[in-house]
Amino acid sequence: MEANTTLKRLSRTYLKFLIGQLLFAGVAIFLSLGNLYLSLSTNDVFIILLPLMLLSLILLRNWFKGKATKEAKNLEGSLDEKLTHYQKTILVCSSLMEGFNIFTIICFLLDPNIYFLLFLGVGFPLFLQVKPSAAAFARAYKLTSSNE
Repeated sequence: MEANTTLKRLSRTYLKFLIGQLLFAGVAIFLSLGNLYLSLSTNDVFIILLPLMLLSLILLRNWFKGKATKEAKNLEGSLDEKLTHYQKTILVCSSLMEGFNIFTIICFLLDPNIYFLLFLGVGFPLFLQVKPSAAAFARAYKLTSSNE
C-alpha cells in the first residue's frame, strides 16, 4: 500500500512540473505575441548555447538513466529501497529536462525569437519520456508478485 501512495505522489509531482512548464510557456508566448520573429543570428549567445546545452543534457540524462538502470538490475534490497531509488532517478531525469525547458522559456522571454520555441518543442517530449508509472517501476526493478 505504501508503494502505491509513493508512486501516486511521484506522479502528482511530475504532473505539477508539467503543468508549471506549460503555464509558463503559455504566458511567455502570450506576452510575446506582437514581437515574434525568426532569426538565426550568431550575435545572440543563446542561439549557440541552447543546442549545446540540449545535447549536453541529453547525454547526461542518458548516462544517468543507464547508470540507474544498471543499479536497478543489481538492487536486491526491499521494495522501499527500490522505490526510493526509482524516485531519485525520476526526479533527477525530469529535473534535468525541466531545467532546460524553463531556461529556454526565459531565453524566449528575453528575446521573442521563434527559434527558442523549437527547442522547447524538443524539450517537452524529452520531459514526457520520463513519466513515472507503476508498470515502468515493476519492469525496471524486475518485481515479482511476491514483491508487489
